[in-house]
Amino acid sequence: MATSMALMVTVSTLSRWLTNESVPGDIELVQMATALAAFCFLPYCQLRRGNIFVETFTMGLPKRAQSLIDAVWDFVYAAVAFLMGWQLSAGARDAIATHTVSLQLGLSFGYLIFICAIISGFLGLAALATAFSAVKGQQ
Repeated sequence: MATSMALMVTVSTLSRWLTNESVPGDIELVQMATALAAFCFLPYCQLRRGNIFVETFTMGLPKRAQSLIDAVWDFVYAAVAFLMGWQLSAGARDAIATHTVSLQLGLSFGYLIFICAIISGFLGLAALATAFSAVKGQQ
């Protein structure tokens, strides 16, 4: 997805430079693809424990205490992800019901928002999985 976005931006930029015309809707497509790509990487990043950790105050604690603190924050992250998914699904329903579309290409935003809501649910599940893993001390 990222490669196709980069290729489209390159083609659009070259086209604009050579012919003063760009790929129609290039900005809309890049915005939508970037949002989708960002959401797709969130659950994977959580499962790989790839998020940024600030351990300034916990470095001196025993490993078990560190794991339990991580578990608490993973549960908080799961709650936020589920809340975000719920609100995104409400926004998607509204966007679909009101036929909200992009300006240039007329693409529906609602279905993209709904996909992001589903991925937020996967993020919540991933955060729960890492939280339970931390509780068991299997990080």
